[in-house]
Amino acid sequence: MPLSAIQPDRYEQLLDTKVQAMAPRFADYFAGKHLVVPSAPTGFRMRAEFRIWHEGDDLNYVMFRRGEPKQPIPVAEFPIVSPVIQDLMPRLRDALRQTQALRKKLFQVEFLSTLRGDMIVTLIYHRALEDDWATAAEALSDELGVSIIGRS
Repeated sequence: MPLSAIQPDRYEQLLDTKVQAMAPRFADYFAGKHLVVPSAPTGFRMRAEFRIWHEGDDLNYVMFRRGEPKQPIPVAEFPIVSPVIQDLMPRLRDALRQTQALRKKLFQVEFLSTLRGDMIVTLIYHRALEDDWATAAEALSDELGVSIIGRS
């Protein structure tokens, strides 16, 4: 999905357009009225993944447009993810910025939430994870109230 496609204020119109485009594809299988169950216009995704972009001592969540893999687009807010992910994103980013053991060679973060508000965060690295990482990750897990997985 291109970043520009996130338009919660146009949700009804975009859903109608999608239904009209998809209905003919089912004509051979179903001739009745289609049942459409709309999602909430925001907060409906229970998972998300972002690349991490380092610039000096700073780091940010970023995404890329297709065909532009070297042009990062910083993501400060992402309204389509669940409220618990929206709430966690800036707190996690700030903690990562301050903890060298967690930020070193970090290149991706994945969020997975549940309807109950439970959360798993996977931090993905281009390096082996050592004891200092495990200690810092456990402290961050306790601080943020989430489960943290490290992958390298």
